[in-house]
Amino acid sequence: MPLQHGITNGICVIDIDEIFTWELKDLIKKYVDQLLSDSKHTFKGLILNFEKVNFIDSQLLGTLILVYKRTTQQGLKFGLCCLSDTHIEVFKMSKLDLIINIYPSEEDAMDALSR
Repeated sequence: MPLQHGITNGICVIDIDEIFTWELKDLIKKYVDQLLSDSKHTFKGLILNFEKVNFIDSQLLGTLILVYKRTTQQGLKFGLCCLSDTHIEVFKMSKLDLIINIYPSEEDAMDALSR
């Protein structure tokens, strides 16, 4: 399964397994939409864990912006974690690091979103 999630202390973490980016963007959109539309969801924050992702392209960046908007419009906190140095550089060059919170580890993201 390329996407799996778990909820701990009110924070939902989606772990992403490496797959082709064009597949990944569609899977993330559908997966997050499903989680957010579930009337039973009880989480207050959403973290996408990119530890196993090797490549990010502009389409995936667009998807992350869309997920950020949908998540924050519902009053939830949002963050990314475990991005490689190359991924972080892409976010800095596109200035997305000013909009989307990026954390070095899942633990740091959990701590920040739990506050």
